[in-house]
Amino acid sequence: MKKSGAKDLILVAWQDSDVTDVILDRSYGGKLASSNKENQTEPKVDFVSNKKKRQSRRVTLAPNKNGEENGPALTNGESEYAKPKSVLAKLSNHFLLGNQSANSDGTMNKTSNSRLDHSHRISYIEMANTLKSYKNAYQDTIESINQYYEINYFSEWFKLMNFGFNILVHGVGSKKSLIQKFCQSYLDNFYFVELLGYHHDINTKNLLKNIISDVLELNDMFKTPDEQLNAINQNLNSPLYLVIHNIDGNCLRDTSIQYSLSELASNKFIHIIASVDHVNSSLLWDQIQNTCFKWIHFEVNTLEAYSDEIMFENSLMLSQQGNVQLSSMIHILKSLTQNAKNIFLIMVQHVLNKENTKKSITFSKLYHECREKFYVSNELTLRAQLTEFIDHKLIKLKTEADGYETIFLLVDEKNLKLYLEDLKDKI
Repeated sequence: MKKSGAKDLILVAWQDSDVTDVILDRSYGGKLASSNKENQTEPKVDFVSNKKKRQSRRVTLAPNKNGEENGPALTNGESEYAKPKSVLAKLSNHFLLGNQSANSDGTMNKTSNSRLDHSHRISYIEMANTLKSYKNAYQDTIESINQYYEINYFSEWFKLMNFGFNILVHGVGSKKSLIQKFCQSYLDNFYFVELLGYHHDINTKNLLKNIISDVLELNDMFKTPDEQLNAINQNLNSPLYLVIHNIDGNCLRDTSIQYSLSELASNKFIHIIASVDHVNSSLLWDQIQNTCFKWIHFEVNTLEAYSDEIMFENSLMLSQQGNVQLSSMIHILKSLTQNAKNIFLIMVQHVLNKENTKKSITFSKLYHECREKFYVSNELTLRAQLTEFIDHKLIKLKTEADGYETIFLLVDEKNLKLYLEDLKDKI
């Protein structure tokens, strides 16, 4: 039988009696083996129990001069913990030091009471003023780069647009100021419509309505987008330039909106210059739409800060009001069923009603209206839908003193009107 040396056999014993001893025996290929304490024939080591902290000691089984194994002896008797001589021992000491900073229930001794909700949150106006007052140390370099684009690209863009192509600008940095300079230099004598794609209250109906009323000066008697597109194609006989900042914005990613824009691009009098920032923006269009757009791509690395674009994005450091809630409603709209849209529409219309001074609706009244229109068949279905609105923090359900359940919308009236208009276009 092969004898085991002190380096070949290492025993890590825990003071917890429920934990099985772990033996690393290199004579068995370095595998971990478990041994039952009750079946062990070797003499056991009596450790001093300490109930306050859970500790471990490294014990080495060393053979005597005759080659027989003695009882386990602590190495480095002066120190409570042995000097790590193996990976397993180092790991045991690592967890030991970690346990010293924990309480008996496993929690840390020191925890922070600082939470993000308790911190001071700034408003959008304060953030905008802070961004305007900030001066970039490399502003001179950025201006020289943008001046190079103005000299070399502007004239080429204008020629390509007049030849029937459309310009799609991509690159690092905000392209808004550069495109606006192009409009001031070359499009000042033409009709052009500027569309902010990063804004959360943009929809196709408003764009087509502005073209019909402001450019064509026609009466707004067209209800559907198809009727508006037909009116534009029949009456437009002079060049019109569409300037779209972030055509890949959240509100412009809908298939119906991109279809309307591609139909406008197919008109020989309409020319488009747009910017994109998303890496997968090319997936917005299929082959037919790409044929209508006739994009010519230009890489423009302006290195400008996205000061205007980030004003309409969600942030934990900003007050969750205004456009943030409108953005949330628009995102939720895409995932709701048709009945859910109709239920929310009833609540919005009831809250916006001037006769309703409380700006709320009772659960029983909402249930009766939804059941009359066959949106729900029972109260459980309605409550399940309301739970989804509560999870998105759009409404809250409160029980009044008289026992009636009342539903309050957690959105201001301005955003409700914008959402109502957008919702009616898509229902």
